[in-house]
Amino acid sequence: MRPEGATFWRLGGSSGWQNRTASSDLAVSDRHGLRLTAEPCGPLSLQSKDGSFGGLTLPRGTAVDSKGKFHRIEGATSIAIVRDHLYAVMDGRVKVFDLTRSIVADVLERNDWNPVDVAAHNGTVYILDANHGRVFDQRLEIQFKRPGKWSRIAVDRDGMIYLFNGTAFERRDPPLSQITDPNEIRDLFDPLPTSGVATVAVCGNTTFILDEQNQAVYRRCAGSDDLKTIISGVKRHWTGIACDGAAIVLYEPGTKCAQVFDRNGRPLGERAVEPPKAEPSNERLYKKTGTWQSKPLDSKKYRCQWHRIQLELAEFPPGSKITVSTCAHEKEDDVYDAMRAHWVEAQTIVAPIAKPEKSHDFLVQSGAGQYLTLRVQLDSDGFSTPAVDSAKIHYPRESYLEFLPATYSSDDEMRVFLERFLSIFQTEWDDVDRQIDEMERFFDPDAVPEGELLDYLASQWLALPLEGTWNYKQKRRLLSAAPKIYPHRGQLKGLRDFIAVYLANMSGLETKDVQQMELPVIVEGFREREMLFSQAPLWSASVTRRLQLGVYATEGEAAMVSVGDPERDVFTQFAHKFRVYVPEAWVNSEDDERMIRRALDAEKPAHTQYELCLIAPRFRVGAQSTIGVDTVIGATPELRLGSAHLGFDAVLSTDARAAAELVLA
Repeated sequence: MRPEGATFWRLGGSSGWQNRTASSDLAVSDRHGLRLTAEPCGPLSLQSKDGSFGGLTLPRGTAVDSKGKFHRIEGATSIAIVRDHLYAVMDGRVKVFDLTRSIVADVLERNDWNPVDVAAHNGTVYILDANHGRVFDQRLEIQFKRPGKWSRIAVDRDGMIYLFNGTAFERRDPPLSQITDPNEIRDLFDPLPTSGVATVAVCGNTTFILDEQNQAVYRRCAGSDDLKTIISGVKRHWTGIACDGAAIVLYEPGTKCAQVFDRNGRPLGERAVEPPKAEPSNERLYKKTGTWQSKPLDSKKYRCQWHRIQLELAEFPPGSKITVSTCAHEKEDDVYDAMRAHWVEAQTIVAPIAKPEKSHDFLVQSGAGQYLTLRVQLDSDGFSTPAVDSAKIHYPRESYLEFLPATYSSDDEMRVFLERFLSIFQTEWDDVDRQIDEMERFFDPDAVPEGELLDYLASQWLALPLEGTWNYKQKRRLLSAAPKIYPHRGQLKGLRDFIAVYLANMSGLETKDVQQMELPVIVEGFREREMLFSQAPLWSASVTRRLQLGVYATEGEAAMVSVGDPERDVFTQFAHKFRVYVPEAWVNSEDDERMIRRALDAEKPAHTQYELCLIAPRFRVGAQSTIGVDTVIGATPELRLGSAHLGFDAVLSTDARAAAELVLA
């Protein structure tokens, strides 16, 4: 049982850490919690040797375009990409490269500046002038000016600008105190690409670049800014590249042989190699210890006996230690008075070698007080850091001792011992009570946790088959839509909404966006008859596919139908047939088509038959000309071998204007 009015303070998670911080020499981040600060000048510090500010940005001199392709420019100290243009700081100027044509499109220069760094965000390029502390955009208009010795510039996810003075960051607006650890603002920057790292090998005057994400190799000769693709379109997972005389060697993890190519990308066979061995580093990444202290937490109760602390850890590597201490006090400022503040260690947690527990629950050992201040100390070996994700401090004291006779509480020593002893059982029962209180979330499609519980809710409770190739976001999309679909199951609306979820998962759109486009289009057989009599014909010879010379005689499509009267085909077609129209561009493979058919087979009424129609972007009079159903009006389609017919739905030309004139003619 929980006493009436019981409540808690929550630190971290959605409540954040920074607004409850009184003092700290840890890295404090609302998203990443409490962590040890990075070792100065180490790989995770703002002074990291690769120029990435400890992983906040890409390494200096590296940029990635909208297609995920990495770029480097020889001789450039810093580069940034906006749309199809690359901006590179070179020799006191900023060169602008057109990536689509591989040429220098413009050169930005002034007589009174010294550009040292560039950064890009949301279509704007920011250029840092080290001489006068000015920041320009690509139109060479001054965005702002701040005196100081600035050497680098960075922009976070929201467009906030940071200037770097060699040791710390300073943010433009709103101003903050100097930031010395990247973990303090890591949650404000977009995550870096986890794949696609470009690896470089130099052979004489030629540089070879391996793009891991696209599995392509580019060649650049000295004195040229043009990159030439020499290897692409291979199904490999190369992670290393080396140059051996006239040959290029590409290594794939888990294999004993490397692929060898010449300097032009022609394969030369394989070569046995020893897998590279990573040498251990003795360079520490983090400081070994650090302490965080909260602002006083107010219970608004006189002489409140605080109950317990629930600590959730994001990381707890072996060899690390977390010490939690508390100080209960009646006046808010007492904690800052060394004579009145009485700190009591609540718990010390040491990470085991085996898999450590991420959740810890322990009693507050301090006495009574309206306010409670929390202190957390982190310790590690310097090569990893524990991370506190959130803390939940409960009050007032809830103890099974309340249900025992008063004589068991008469002695302070006995009371403290019994409270700690009974808390062992109370913690277990509280977990059971909490699971019972939160049981309804396991039956809520939007709240059920990912994993087996989500699959169990779909299969056992809703009899909803989920595709095994879907991720949990795609599975949840269908699971969340099911309660709205099932009341209309077996009806046209239910089938259309069900298939719309599949199309959303295949196209990457949201379900509501697919439905706003009125997709999929489902046409029932008897509706086609109505449209025929209303002089808005949807009916065509392609429905029955009866071979009729001069009417419908396309080889491979027409069928030999020898019964019935062709003039009465419209009346003899079964009313329980229907056609489903979906965009062909969203069905990228045979597996996708089979997935759509599985969905139709599962949700259509048992006595009905359907025809799946994949609509290509064409407009063909008499064959594909029903607006809003099977017609797409757009540019001249590209020639696609295997699906296009030259002279029918494809134009062989490299000039878009000539192709358009040919179509008009």
